[in-house]
Amino acid sequence: MAAILEGKSVSNIRWSYMDHWREPSPRGLVTQYASLRSMDRFIKQLAVLGFEGLDTFFFSLPQFEAMFGSLREFEGFMRERGLQKIVNVFFAKPNATPGFAFHEKRDHDNIVATCEKIMERCRDISVEGLIVMPTNTYWQMEPV
Repeated sequence: MAAILEGKSVSNIRWSYMDHWREPSPRGLVTQYASLRSMDRFIKQLAVLGFEGLDTFFFSLPQFEAMFGSLREFEGFMRERGLQKIVNVFFAKPNATPGFAFHEKRDHDNIVATCEKIMERCRDISVEGLIVMPTNTYWQMEPV
């Protein structure tokens, strides 16, 4: 990385964490969605490590809403602990299911409409982008 950044100022780089965190417990892996206490620890740990934002999956948005009442409340929770915002939301449908087969032209309008709904859900918070996995997993793509 040093070679890539040689001669460049790194003061403008912002770090965002992609939400893949799981913690071992006697009962197996526990996610930050297990409780407010777990979410509090998760956000504080990211802030202490220097992260300023969170990248998350589209399917996590309803979980944040369930835990905090709204995405705006979750964003406030993060800010109180040192993270600024959800930076990006990641949309993927790894399995080619009805309406979500990326290689099928007939599904494209549905996929775009779903992406629009995700961004509408985020309209009251500071999300910067929607990252879309452009295909299903390779083994589910035609003609594979």
